[in-house]
Amino acid sequence: MITLGDKRELNFRRQILEMSQRTNKMKWVNDYKTKFVSFIMRNGSLFLLNPGDERPTQVDLPNGSVTQRHQHGDIKFPYPDKISAVLCYRTVTSMERVFKGTSFILFFVYHVLALLL
Repeated sequence: MITLGDKRELNFRRQILEMSQRTNKMKWVNDYKTKFVSFIMRNGSLFLLNPGDERPTQVDLPNGSVTQRHQHGDIKFPYPDKISAVLCYRTVTSMERVFKGTSFILFFVYHVLALLL
């Protein structure tokens, strides 16, 4: 991600997979026992996200094991009257048909490589 314009605060938080008491289904919930990581992205900042951080992993704990992942987002803008944008490039490994009603087909490239100077 390359930030353009005013600064923004990007946050990461740990989530764990738990059984919902209400729906009896598994769902991701924020783990408020662990500190979330936060940092400021300024104009021209380059941020590379390791996709492994988003993939669920099994973690062994003294009282059992949990499935966890790290979610990024919860972006904060300190100056709402200014503009901040991000150019985001991502590698994908599948193709999907979208807008099925209009027969418009959008294919994602297997590997996207972008270099900005």
